[in-house]
Formats: sequence, structure tokens, C-alpha cells
Amino acid sequence: MPEFMDIEQYHALQASGETRSKYGNKRVKADGYTFDSKAEYRRYLELKVLQRAGEISRLEVHPAFIVMDAYTVPRTGELVKARKYVADFGYQDLERMHHVVEDIKGKRTALFNLKWDLVRVRYPKIRFVLVDA
Repeated sequence: MPEFMDIEQYHALQASGETRSKYGNKRVKADGYTFDSKAEYRRYLELKVLQRAGEISRLEVHPAFIVMDAYTVPRTGELVKARKYVADFGYQDLERMHHVVEDIKGKRTALFNLKWDLVRVRYPKIRFVLVDA
């Protein structure tokens, strides 16, 4: 992607569906989903094969988990919405009989690390798996 582009180049890029995240990953659109990277998309294809083979079930793309409940600020009455962690995938592992949540990560930010820790504490019965891209 060029560092600077004119408006026609910008519109052509938007129309192509080829966009990049702030970390340079190429987003991929498929099956009605937008995957943040090629690695995430490849894992999605692998999980679809595992589901067809009967090794996993209930494949979810981008399942969301609450890591902090909504609350009202006592002094101001301001309503603060719940904070969520959105994973890449969730599924039922039929061999081990437990729910798995996966996240494909290239770069781990401080915010991601915080949400990752919070979600694992809040949902102890779910097996959380971090996959390096």
C-alpha cells in the first residue's frame, strides 16, 4: 500500500476489500467474516475442516466475552458500558470434551494482555489458547 495516495487510489483500495490493520496485517474477507490477518483466515479454514471431520463442533467466529460488567459512576451517574474481549474463534473440542477459545496473535499489546488475563480468570471452565501468528 502506498504511503500517500490520491482520492481515486483510496476509493479503488476500498472497493477491492483489501485493507490493512494498524500492525500491517492484510485483512481477509470470506464467508461473511472479516479476518484481521491471513494467519487468522488460515486457522479458520483448518477449523472448518476439523468440524467437517467431526473433531470439533459449534465453531464460532469472533465470540465476545464480558471482562468487566457495566456500571454507573456514583458521583456523576454516568453509565459505563461493559468491556468485552472478542476472541478469534470458539469451538467445542469433542475429543477432550471442553470448550476452547483461540486467539491468533502476531503482536501482543498491553491492552490485549490485560483483557487476556481478565477473561481467563472470569471464565475458568473455558480453555483459552493463544496461537502465535
